[in-house]
Amino acid sequence: MEQKELIIKFCIPEGGELLQAFVKALLPHLNPPSSETLQLPPVNEEKPISKNEACRFLGCSAPTLTKWMANGTIPFSRKGRRVYFLKSLILKSLEQPIILGKETKRCR
Repeated sequence: MEQKELIIKFCIPEGGELLQAFVKALLPHLNPPSSETLQLPPVNEEKPISKNEACRFLGCSAPTLTKWMANGTIPFSRKGRRVYFLKSLILKSLEQPIILGKETKRCR
């Protein structure tokens, strides 16, 4: 596709309407987006799973999963009091290295 240089000249109005003047000058030179250039991201069709299903998927207990949720190890979302997980996000989070908490010094 050949690229063309576009030079736009316009006068700046005194009323402070610079943006409106710029848009009015630019609009006639723009082509409307075609369906070929406009691409929407794919829609995530993944069905969320419940906390019990996530426990079965991970092979852990509910208290362990709750602890992982609290320290940010496993991503989740809430709707009201219900908690939901996406398997793809769980798998992605398991690929990340585990960061252990800071070591604390004991005072004597």
